Amino acid sequence: MADIATFFIALLGFFSAGPLSAESIPAPEVLRLTLPPIEASSTGHAQYYPQLLDLALEKTRKTHGDFELRFYPKILSSARLFKELEKRDGLVDLLWNMSSDDRESRVRAIEIPLLKNLNSYKVFLVQAENRDILKHVKSMDDLAKFRAGLGTSWPDADVFRRNKLPVVNTSNYELLFAMLTSKRFDYFPRGLHEVWGEVALHTDQDIVVEPYVMLHYPAPYYFFVRKNNTALAERIELGLMRAIEDGSFDRLFMSIPSFKRGVEELERSGRRVIELR
Repeated sequence: MADIATFFIALLGFFSAGPLSAESIPAPEVLRLTLPPIEASSTGHAQYYPQLLDLALEKTRKTHGDFELRFYPKILSSARLFKELEKRDGLVDLLWNMSSDDRESRVRAIEIPLLKNLNSYKVFLVQAENRDILKHVKSMDDLAKFRAGLGTSWPDADVFRRNKLPVVNTSNYELLFAMLTSKRFDYFPRGLHEVWGEVALHTDQDIVVEPYVMLHYPAPYYFFVRKNNTALAERIELGLMRAIEDGSFDRLFMSIPSFKRGVEELERSGRRVIELR
């Protein structure tokens, strides 16, 4: 009986203490993410990715807690970024890039296409004096007479090689513009979402958008997180789905001038489309 009495006295004390105060409830841990830096030549379009991430995380703030985003201060190649994301304590916690089987085997892709289909269509930057260099190109065999400039670790480079299209590589994205100007290669393939901003930033180098040809091959662009970071992947996916459902994803997408121009180009372009295998 003494044990029962002791139990009820303790229980009475628990209820008489009243509800837990706000101070006694631990606040959820703030989600802090380090993102890749934005390179100078991509500022016309790459600002979109951290904005979209912020939108997705904001859509889940009430259910998942606060967050803070910062940029890693140094430029890293795509290959280095993926290596860092593989590490448990790598320099970045998330990145955005084109998908490939190799990349998806190493890190976790959040399979919602960030660019819709714009990255699957490529047009070319060329020297202004060579604006008509591809005017008579109608097939892959025709295109194989010219050299493309691409990043060393880009999945696009693998696609071009599989299609027997000559490629000149460098691991430095910014250097590709100078290499085009110095005639190290003939054309620089770019996604419909990015080419317009890039040409605007390089007017001093007499670089223009080639007007006749467009390539097409599947090239989805995703957010990537560490392989075992299920909680972050699920939060971002949920936030993106909410943004798609309420229309805020599309509003942000179309607010980026180069994206809007890319959509317009796809809808009304009279370019010859060459399908790559």
